[in-house]
Amino acid sequence: MNTLESLAEAVAELTERLDAMEKRRTPQKGKVDLDLIDRMQTREGPEYVEEDVRGAVTLVGAADFGGRSAVWHVERGVPQLQAVEDELFVGVLGAISHPARLGIIRALLRGPLTSGELSEAVSLGSAGRLYHHLGELMKAGVVLQRQRGVYEVPGRNVVPFLGLLACALDLSGGVEE
Repeated sequence: MNTLESLAEAVAELTERLDAMEKRRTPQKGKVDLDLIDRMQTREGPEYVEEDVRGAVTLVGAADFGGRSAVWHVERGVPQLQAVEDELFVGVLGAISHPARLGIIRALLRGPLTSGELSEAVSLGSAGRLYHHLGELMKAGVVLQRQRGVYEVPGRNVVPFLGLLACALDLSGGVEE
């Protein structure tokens, strides 16, 4: 066997192995990955176990908005989540809980916009109302102003925001299994 044939055979073998791995990684719709749930429940270490509280929450996501892509992953231990001060959660959840602010964030998911572009996208009626809502979102760290009059949802916040929307949908019972 010559070098070219050996190389072609090796590539074919690697392709088969990659295809098999991809098939294993693709979850079937409606199926729960019990192995993953078991691993989350049995995590070890102080961030995962405290007295009778045990477990972890892993959030993973990827999103593309036109030319803007975001990938994000985080794992938090349940005891760690239970220990966070309520004000932190209330600050962020309160900032995004207004319909106008949700509209602002959704408009900014595609990328940075000027205040004029944002005003057209969310039509709040006055610049003062827009700046009030932007101020609340910036105070919570959800939206940034990197340059004068230009606002954005930083890439690190895109998937967590979408995750909050997904969680709200599930909490409301708005999704059928």
